[in-house]
Amino acid sequence: MTEQYTQTVEVRTQNSDKAKLIVGILCMMLSLVFLIVAILKNHLFFIGFGVFVVIGFLLVQLFESAPCEFIYSVSPKNLVISKKNNAHNTKRKACISLENIERIELFSDVVDAVDLVCCENSSEKSVYAVVYSEYDMDFEVEKHKRLLFCPDEYMLALLKESFADKFVENTGETY
Repeated sequence: MTEQYTQTVEVRTQNSDKAKLIVGILCMMLSLVFLIVAILKNHLFFIGFGVFVVIGFLLVQLFESAPCEFIYSVSPKNLVISKKNNAHNTKRKACISLENIERIELFSDVVDAVDLVCCENSSEKSVYAVVYSEYDMDFEVEKHKRLLFCPDEYMLALLKESFADKFVENTGETY
């Protein structure tokens, strides 16, 4: 197997995010109408101009912050998960030391608010959960966290080879 492996998982843009972009652009275009009227007729229309520019800007920013792909990278020491958004900015979501991983299992649970979801749909059959411990500096206590991701076959084989004792085989069925 290889020393370092990187996988990119593309995420489909949601229709609600597309609607935010369209409405944001329309609000910015409408603000130009308010600007023209404010200059030619009444200065109170500057308020409408400002409101529509701000609303349009916020909606476009919400669209641009939505994920378009996740990047999973396994090295001999770390598992790194990054998110690339629609503005093509990449942000590291997690850097997990491989020695802190407690178990890897097929995900068949309910997503909690504290779970780090780094896949398009957590209800797919190919989603795996990595349970790891992380030291919290604020409370000086070790916390257990869960990362949900969708590795391909090669990354899965690499993780199984590295963590044969921590890999929990389950069918994903709950009784």
